[in-house]
Amino acid sequence: MKAVWTLLRIAFRGASYLALAVVVAAFGSISFMLSNGLCSRIDTGAVLCAGEAAREAANLALSVALVSVVTGIPAILAFCGFLYLLRDLWRLMRRSRPT
Repeated sequence: MKAVWTLLRIAFRGASYLALAVVVAAFGSISFMLSNGLCSRIDTGAVLCAGEAAREAANLALSVALVSVVTGIPAILAFCGFLYLLRDLWRLMRRSRPT
């Protein structure tokens, strides 16, 4: 039974890291497209972009962002992934510190 809980914890940690990467990439790509002028408008009503590829990328990023905001599930998993990342970095910094 302990092995099952260990596997579930590892799977949850992996899902949390994956959600963190997807949510950060979605919000990052939206801000990148708006700041560089690839898209003039990205909101729930319309996505106005210069090219077809930019419009499809903005649609994908907007759908991830909206699902994250409306349901909260990707946002909660991303927050857990952020906490795991902080804990792992803290452990790495403590190990690499010379005594």
